[in-house]
Amino acid sequence: MKKREMKKREMKSSSIGLEHEAMLWNIQYTHARCCELRLLWDESQSSRCQSLGGESVGQAHRSPSSVAAPLPWLDAEHQLRGHNIQSMQLIQALMATADDMLWIPYQWPSQQYYLLLRRAIQLCQAFDSFYRACLSGFSQIPSGAEAAETLKFQAWFGLVVATEKILKALLESCFHAESPQTL
Repeated sequence: MKKREMKKREMKSSSIGLEHEAMLWNIQYTHARCCELRLLWDESQSSRCQSLGGESVGQAHRSPSSVAAPLPWLDAEHQLRGHNIQSMQLIQALMATADDMLWIPYQWPSQQYYLLLRRAIQLCQAFDSFYRACLSGFSQIPSGAEAAETLKFQAWFGLVVATEKILKALLESCFHAESPQTL
């Protein structure tokens, strides 16, 4: 009887270990996707800057009399630019994950650690949904795109950078895992 119980515990422990590894891999994969997207954005902005004669995107569309650059995430009516359900879900997931990072004491293999791990997976799922809805066609945007379109993508890439930073902090500080930069 005791051998059977010990064998069940060992099997449960090994399945938990495999689930843990799969969850960490998913978080690492999403982090690497964010890094790759950020590099793609930086390259596109660099080439766009060169085609505008060295001016940044924000400077090229400002009038000389304006003092402050417009906030890329707000439109002229001070509403969120590129507002859709997926971007709002990503913002909510980022906030919930950041809150949990501060308030949940995490140590392997405690229940709190798994709660934080699950929260990170929810963030990865929100990012994947956001990517499919908003960024999947990013590479096809022509270099002469409208300023509003460029600012919309700039706001969305702010969410990519925020996701990257949160996932990096989770991986390195909370889960003591590597945060890969490439896929």
